[in-house]
Amino acid sequence: MRVATRFLWIPLITASLLANGRPPLEPGEQAVTVNVTHKGEAVPSLSAPNFILRQGQMPLEVVTAQEAGPASVVFLVENSAASWTYLQDVNSAMRGFLEHARPEDGYALVSYGREVRVEAPLTTDPAQVARAFAGRTQSSWPDATLYDALDRLLDQTKTLPNRPVIVVIGSGLDRFSEAGYKQLLERIAGEDVVIHAIQLGGTDPALRPQPKISADLRSMIAARSAADQAPPDLNWGAMFLRAITTASGGRFFCPPCEAAFSSAVEQILQSLDADYRVVYRRAPEPAEGKLRVEAFRLADDVRTSFDVRVRRD
Repeated sequence: MRVATRFLWIPLITASLLANGRPPLEPGEQAVTVNVTHKGEAVPSLSAPNFILRQGQMPLEVVTAQEAGPASVVFLVENSAASWTYLQDVNSAMRGFLEHARPEDGYALVSYGREVRVEAPLTTDPAQVARAFAGRTQSSWPDATLYDALDRLLDQTKTLPNRPVIVVIGSGLDRFSEAGYKQLLERIAGEDVVIHAIQLGGTDPALRPQPKISADLRSMIAARSAADQAPPDLNWGAMFLRAITTASGGRFFCPPCEAAFSSAVEQILQSLDADYRVVYRRAPEPAEGKLRVEAFRLADDVRTSFDVRVRRD
C-alpha cells in the first residue's frame, strides 16, 4: 500500500546563507568526506600526501585534502504518533545539541511522518532550532515516510552552503513511502553527504520497549519488505539506519536510556572536527571494488596509521 507523502516544504536556506563554502570540482574530480581519528581523537593538519585512495586495487590520484570546516547539519526527526512515546529521548538529544553545537556550523530541522515539513530553515542560531522543535504539533498519523523524506532531503543538500550532514532521529521504520529501499540506498552511496542515525525505541526488548503494531500493520510491513527485500520485522528499522550510515560514512546509535541520546548527539557533533574533504581524480576507466582510504603520518621514519571512516561506494 502506498500513501502519497505530503511535502510542506520551504527552502532550507535563506538568502543570507547562500554563500557556498564548498570549492567547485574540476571535470573528472570527485570529493569524499573522510573521518580521521587516532585513539578516539581528531587528527589535525593532514594534507593530500597523508592519504592513499584506491578503487578496488586501482590507485587514485589525490588532488587536495583539507579539514572539512563548517557543516550544514540537518536534523531529520520522526513525527509519527508512535514517536511521541519517546519524546523525552528526543528532548535529551536536543539538549545535547544545544550544549555541543559548533558555532561555525549551520543547523536546520525537518520533521517527517505523514508529512515532511521544514520546521526550521538553516540558521547559525541553535536556539532557533530548539524553539522550532518545541513548537511542533503532535501527529496523529501512526506511521512515517522516512524514505520519501530522505529522498527529498538529498535533493536539497546540493543547495546547502557547506558540507551536508544529516542526523536522523527516528525508529527507521517506513511502510508507505514512494521511494524504494534499494534505490534509496544506492542513491545515498553515490551522494557526497554523511548521514548519522539515532534510533528511537531500540532493538533490545530487555532495554527498550517496542511500539505496539497491529496484526494488519505487520502484514503491511511484511508486504513492503518483501517488495523491497528488506527485513520484515521490527529490526528492519535498525538495519535500515545501519545501512544508510554505513553507505554514507556516518555512525549509528541505539541509545539504551534517555541520557544516552544526549551523548549520541554530542559524539556526532564532536566527530565533525575529525572530518576531511578529500578530492581525487576518478579512475580513467571503470574500476570495480569499494573506495578504500588510508590516512597516515610519517615522522622520523615512523609511520602512524589512523582510523578512517568513509562512505561505502
